[in-house]
Amino acid sequence: MKKIVIIFTIFTFLSFNNKNINQTTLGVLPESEIIVSGKSNVNSFDCKYKIQDLSKPITVSFKQTKDDENKDQLEFTNAKFYLKNKCFDCGNNFINKDFNKMLRTEEYPKILIELLSVCVAEDGCSALANMGVNIAGIHHEYLVPIRFYYENNIYEVGGVINVNLDDFKIQSPKKVLGLIKVDNHVKVNLDLKLKELKP
Repeated sequence: MKKIVIIFTIFTFLSFNNKNINQTTLGVLPESEIIVSGKSNVNSFDCKYKIQDLSKPITVSFKQTKDDENKDQLEFTNAKFYLKNKCFDCGNNFINKDFNKMLRTEEYPKILIELLSVCVAEDGCSALANMGVNIAGIHHEYLVPIRFYYENNIYEVGGVINVNLDDFKIQSPKKVLGLIKVDNHVKVNLDLKLKELKP
């Protein structure tokens, strides 16, 4: 848990000393995972993202701000991950097909997940992230308890976004005259390991 305090201290130090927006370039390490998990009335499924598709580094900007309760937080710009729907592997071609049909992949081929801000609790033992999700052209924001660590130039961000498909006007697939129904609630499991790249 001390690592949460360490990363917040580093970012706060940078913000106070530069008094500007700071930037860092990050690469997604291959041991990272993004998994969409769901269930139906007969079984469950996990759709794992082909993480090698996120090989292009991203340049993230951040600054220290205050939240609505006047608490310190880190506000991020461009901490975005564009996920190609067809890069999710559900372990079965039929499920893959249903997954892409459900997400209307032909019209909206990508999901956007964005880290907007992080607020660390006063005890330094927990962090809450404001995360944006865009699916099928509709945007929603979620407050997500996360792990947010830093060590040896590697950032680790982990958490679970609980998504209601109804919020995105997505109809879950039904099979065999409606006897098999997919639950409208799915979980987006994030376990990201991001390496800071030297300019």
